[in-house]
Amino acid sequence: MLPLLTLVALAQTPTTLQALVPTSGSGAEALLDGKADTTWSPEGDGEGEGVLFRFEGDVKIGQVQVQACAGKRAAIRPYINGNEGEVVSIDEKLTPVSSSQPARVRSVFLKFDNAVGSCLAEVKFSGEKPLDVRAPRRLDAVAKASSVLAPADAYHPGYLFDGRLDFGWVEGIKGPGIGESMTLTFEAPVTVSAVELWNGYQRSDEHFKKNARAKKVTLTVDGQPPVELAVKDAQGAQKLALPKPASTKTLTLTIKEAYPGTKYDDLVLSELRVWDEQGPRSIATGDLAERAKELKGEVGKTPLANFIDFNLRSVCQLQGYELEAKFRSNHSFVVYRSSDDESGTIKEVFDGTWILKDPKTVELFGRSHRNESTNNPYASPDGTETTTIMGGAVTVRRVSDLTKDAYAALLKKFTTGPLRWSFDCAEAKQFDVLSKKDAFVVEGRAVTAILTR
Repeated sequence: MLPLLTLVALAQTPTTLQALVPTSGSGAEALLDGKADTTWSPEGDGEGEGVLFRFEGDVKIGQVQVQACAGKRAAIRPYINGNEGEVVSIDEKLTPVSSSQPARVRSVFLKFDNAVGSCLAEVKFSGEKPLDVRAPRRLDAVAKASSVLAPADAYHPGYLFDGRLDFGWVEGIKGPGIGESMTLTFEAPVTVSAVELWNGYQRSDEHFKKNARAKKVTLTVDGQPPVELAVKDAQGAQKLALPKPASTKTLTLTIKEAYPGTKYDDLVLSELRVWDEQGPRSIATGDLAERAKELKGEVGKTPLANFIDFNLRSVCQLQGYELEAKFRSNHSFVVYRSSDDESGTIKEVFDGTWILKDPKTVELFGRSHRNESTNNPYASPDGTETTTIMGGAVTVRRVSDLTKDAYAALLKKFTTGPLRWSFDCAEAKQFDVLSKKDAFVVEGRAVTAILTR
């Protein structure tokens, strides 16, 4: 029989996350610290915002409990391994939002179903017993890339360390990035035994194939001779080990050889971690927070000040048709579209990064994940799923900045297009009401809609 202390130690063996990623805001680590007075809230309007817990591998989880901040109530919709659950109302006591027999879980996403009470204090996981789930071990560093593809806000080096596998750093020279590098300078010396790399653009299979990937890289620590390492042409994580651990304050990864993309020369790396003697560590840089602050300042000087960090809906939320959009100050965006009629059901999630081109134009860089099923009795009952590259320039105008005639002309143009039915509602024709609501006309190939808060 094992000694009592050994049994206690086994019961409390920690499970460290591979990534803990809020859709916006910072300090999500507070959700796992066991302290109800340390909290996480998203930026701006909380509707549709959430936090992702991604494990290193499959973990047996039966129950997920969530606690709202003191004095708050919130509505949470859980997604377990991407599968949508039912909305659960929570308060300042731990409340189960997902409960079943322990099953293998790789990811849990907790999403606010509306903006009310969008503040969380604690999240607890349990399988056959309570789990000691911990945030990734953080390693503060300054990252410097030799080049970045323009526009930098879509491909910034900070995306290499943000925990999101569908964002990445893209080098900016002509050709497939041979000789380009990323240098990390740590706050204190770190014993590095390996790096863990998510090669290529892992946003989708199409993104991965069309952009260049690393084939060989070198790792250099504190001026020592570089170590050349082969990289597999595959999605997912791969560990690149040094011949022996080395204590260093700087680490440089350099591209030596590349797998060509089928369409673009640009080489992409999606995520990078460092391994020390205790395992993997996530890299924390301040780049993305600085760029978000800069974007807020830029947008604040334009008519789009009330456009970012708010959940926006199409004014024509007709029976069987819905559209919601959110453009965040951290340069990420998401558009949800769904339609349901006699021909079938379509659900689409369009997400990615965005930049401000000028006071009336944004540009989107993303992917569309579309699930389509048909009511045709001769078609496949499971429907089809497609993921494609999507984006482009989108004009954004406040209705209040238009004349009544200019708005009527736009509405006429929209109601003669392929989505005319989604603009032909009484609400869309109420110019004066929409002006007071600070509604926006959004027009582009990727998304066209009349949106309001």
